[in-house]
Order: sequence, then structure tokens, then C-alpha cells
Amino acid sequence: MGRPDIYIGLERHEGDFLSRIGELSPDGVIIGHPFCDLLSGRYGEYELPSIAAGAKSLGLKVAYQTPVYVTSRNFDRLLALVRYLVENNMIDNLLVHDPGIITSLPEGDYETVWDQFGYPRGYPTTDVPFSKGTLDFWAGRGIDKFLFTFDALKILDKKNRKPGYPGVMLLSSRLAASFSRICYSMYLTGRQCCNGVACKDEVVIGRNGEPDFYVNGYSLEQAVKLPLAIPKKIISSVESVYIKARDIDDAKDLKSRLGKMK
Repeated sequence: MGRPDIYIGLERHEGDFLSRIGELSPDGVIIGHPFCDLLSGRYGEYELPSIAAGAKSLGLKVAYQTPVYVTSRNFDRLLALVRYLVENNMIDNLLVHDPGIITSLPEGDYETVWDQFGYPRGYPTTDVPFSKGTLDFWAGRGIDKFLFTFDALKILDKKNRKPGYPGVMLLSSRLAASFSRICYSMYLTGRQCCNGVACKDEVVIGRNGEPDFYVNGYSLEQAVKLPLAIPKKIISSVESVYIKARDIDDAKDLKSRLGKMK
């Protein structure tokens, strides 16, 4: 397998973030937010097409992060947005976690990626996602690639196994330990949600000055300790690397752990 494509996503789509991401020379960008598009930018989902078009004009591929929760309230609106992005050739990858939308997705020149929130909440501490039956099930329903955390790929490597299907490695300094339909930040701070105000100042939980968890909107995120250098063997086992970063400095740090890739 050749050099994997590198996609970079920042939590907030603010200012000239596309230019700042471009300075890191990625192959693509990740747009959208798994829980609340207002956390990404003040215009929420309505600005995503213009951001995707801007990325394409810079020669970047685009991965769209669909919402984790898809219900009757947002189902039709989400599919309308996906159709628009697909029909205008604005996306290359679609990250999905909700089984309900898979069979309704439009045909087009893009690939679907089964994202981390589609797995059991114990993931990645268990190897449930590596069950051949599980992967076969989703692949048979239209999923093209599967996302794995570095720790999950490390488990596979120790067992001398590979994902079995085209894989995407997630690199992030935080992973969701739990998530909910109810905004944790609103519950803890007592603030009402308005353009991300409730979670503007995240709550940090830790000991001895070291953060263990972060309350970030709808998710409780656990701090992740990654090696300074990701083993080449693990990098070469996937087709793409998704760097999901808090900000540009976090993105630079995570990308540096991949080393120089030819």
C-alpha cells in the first residue's frame, strides 16, 4: 500500500482556517461536526457548501462529518445537504455513524467511511470492530472504509492482523469516552446553548494538574497519549489518516507524529 492520504479537520471553522490547514500540506480537509455544527462555525451547516467549495479551489479533497444523531427532525435536511454536496462534486468521503441514513444516501463519486461513533461505546478498548461479521455486515450495506483509532490498530498489529477492509486511522489528542443527546456543557454550566456559548469554556477534569477528561458539548472526551512517532508499519496498513484537531497547533503536533512520508 502506498502513502496514505492525510485529511485535517479543526474543531472550529473560523477565519482563514483553510489557508492555515493548507500550510500543513494535507491531501484533504474534514468539515462538519459530529454533534453540533454551531460548534464549528456561527452559521452551522449552512456554511459547509461554501467551505467545501473553497477547499476544492485549493486542490484539497473534502470529507464531510455527518451528525451522530439523525432523527426525523434533521433526516430530510441532512440528506438534502448531502445531495447538494454530492451533485456539485464537493465531497470525496462521507463519514457516517447512523445506520438509518446509509440506504438513503445518493449515488455519486464519493466513498462512505464508518466513523468512530458507530461502534459500541467501549470502543476502542475492545476489539469488537474487528469482528469479520461486523465488518462484513456494514460493507454489505454500502460502507467502503472503516475508521480505527491508533490504539485499535496497535491491537491489530500485536495480533499480526490487518483491518481486513480499507482502513482509515484516526489521530486525535482526545477521544470521546461517552456522548449524549443532552449537552453536557449546558448541564454543568447552567448556560443555554446559543452558537456554542454553553461549551465555549470547556470543563476540565483531572488530577495533579494533568487533564484526564474534557467536557465538550455533547461529548465527554478522554485525553489520549500518542507516541512521538507512529510506527510506519501501522501507517502503511491504512489508506487514509484523519487528523481531528482542536486547533492548528494541535494539528501540527499530530501531523508531526507521522514523520516524513513518501
